[in-house]
Amino acid sequence: MNRYSWLLLVGLLTVGVACGDTQGNGTGAVDPTLTCDGNDNLALLWGSFTGRGLLVTEPAAIGIDWVLFSHPTQPLLGFLHPPDWTGQPITLGSGSGVDLVRNDGGGFYHNLTTFDPSGTVPVGQWLDESVVRAFELMGDAGMRSQLCAFPPTTVVTNPGIAQTVSATVVLTEDTVLLSAVSIASFDSVVGNGVNVQSYGGRRAEFNQIADQVLFDIINQLLIGGGDDDRDTDLDGTIDRLDEFPLDPTRQ
Repeated sequence: MNRYSWLLLVGLLTVGVACGDTQGNGTGAVDPTLTCDGNDNLALLWGSFTGRGLLVTEPAAIGIDWVLFSHPTQPLLGFLHPPDWTGQPITLGSGSGVDLVRNDGGGFYHNLTTFDPSGTVPVGQWLDESVVRAFELMGDAGMRSQLCAFPPTTVVTNPGIAQTVSATVVLTEDTVLLSAVSIASFDSVVGNGVNVQSYGGRRAEFNQIADQVLFDIINQLLIGGGDDDRDTDLDGTIDRLDEFPLDPTRQ
């Protein structure tokens, strides 16, 4: 499991560790087609971040026309995605991430792992900024309401390590967005480790977007592609034999 697989897994697990069986409560307009406690894909994602269990998906069903995103300075942050989505790398201090946006603005994936050297930026600020960023990149300036919220919660996950997590689901008339933030603080280190993840799309299409794109990206970063003979980086070595399956310069 590479570094970004581990960080994604930590992002999915730590909120659950912090929250136990606690679930977010709706604080805004209710949409009967989108819930945080049902069986739809939004609820599955929400449950992964709020303690109802780790998201389990089928092996990635990667299309033959999908294209590779690979971060220019962190090639382990890489995955295949549909050709009508565009990935933009993020470099933030010592951190790195990606914004993946469907070309019509109808779908969105964001993953950022970075380090806050001051250790003073609160989880709520990271969460608010992730929401603003997502709706700007999707081109949706509509009025927002909150469907679900998980307030900042801190627990000690290991000796000397405290984890603070928070999550939200925000709606506009056309769009739904789930954002979650996990901050790790260390007794022996000044500063905090930060992971931000966001998943969004057209409300009417979100279940399909999650099934066909978002879950496949999660699956690739955690596990890898579903084809045992796939050569993701096209370097002549199949993924299961390639120590660096997303870096064509190394095998």
